[in-house]
Amino acid sequence: MEVGPKLRIFIWSLWSSAAIVMKLSACVAAMALAFGAAHAWTFDVSDVTPPEDIVGEHQPLQRSWIVSSFAQLEQLYLAVPGRVFVELDPSLLPATEAPETEAPATEVPETPGVVPGVTPGVVPGLTPGVVPGVIPGVLPGFVPGGSLSGSGSRWNDSSLADETIEIPTMMLRKRHHRREDEDEDKSKGEETVVAKIVVTGNSTDLLNMIEAAPLSPRRNDGFKLHLKNEDAFGEGYVLTQIYLFDKNMLRRVTTAFSGDVVLNDDVVVLDNAEADVKFACVGDGNLFLKSSSNATLGSLEVEMTGSGLAQLEIPSVNLEGNLKVEVAGSGVVALVTDTVEADQVKTTLSGSGDIVVDTSDLTA
Repeated sequence: MEVGPKLRIFIWSLWSSAAIVMKLSACVAAMALAFGAAHAWTFDVSDVTPPEDIVGEHQPLQRSWIVSSFAQLEQLYLAVPGRVFVELDPSLLPATEAPETEAPATEVPETPGVVPGVTPGVVPGLTPGVVPGVIPGVLPGFVPGGSLSGSGSRWNDSSLADETIEIPTMMLRKRHHRREDEDEDKSKGEETVVAKIVVTGNSTDLLNMIEAAPLSPRRNDGFKLHLKNEDAFGEGYVLTQIYLFDKNMLRRVTTAFSGDVVLNDDVVVLDNAEADVKFACVGDGNLFLKSSSNATLGSLEVEMTGSGLAQLEIPSVNLEGNLKVEVAGSGVVALVTDTVEADQVKTTLSGSGDIVVDTSDLTA
């Protein structure tokens, strides 16, 4: 008995924003793999049903997952056929970041002899007996119990006026250590939604073959989307969209199939000088990242095993550590950028593949 997937792939593309799908026939044989579910992740999966809006001729069916976790999502492992789009979903943003909507203006009936917004005998901005800018009993510039003058703190009288104080999400994050026991895990905080996965297609069998699961029982920073390890057969069209809750959190993305993975630039860590970011491709699939923002990272690693393409387009790349690129096979890694600055640039090529760094300024 042969073990592994057998794929006959026929590409059909609409080249619209979301309607790029791939036809395939897949036969997956069962593999004896031990799997332990990490308690940090919750997957609320739906049945295969028609979507509210039919988005395409070959997408009359939909299956979705709501992914919740106590930890932040930093890793994705994608082993599904077809094209996968990873982007930020505005509807999942916190209320403080959601676009504001103005309430419709209401008309107030006019009253004869009354001017709207004006009270007879009252001078706008003046309260009788009160001197503007002076609080009775308080000396200007004096803070009871000490002085902030010259301390470098931003908490002063001018900065507090009409200011809304926001606490960054990163400040609220609790670091999880592997030695923590289950009792400590219960006190880690509230489980929150970190991602939503939507898979559309025209085959119930094919959509039911796809599974979302924790990346590893020993880690709580990522999940994988893959085909189930059981005997199954499915044929049809499939398109996967992954919507993330937090901006610029992914540090590692691995793809292990024949489809294309497209990463929006607001889902990958780009502005963190201590972050180590890695992209890995296995097989003949492709990975694309096009960013309009510069990258300032601790290190950047791109690994290609097979015949695929990993293409990164970033205006400038500034690394505190190394830029490392490895190709094994006939695949291609291409980094397109205006400038690259790194401590070292390390490349390894095994096979007939190519490593391309298209830049006008390289400093290492």
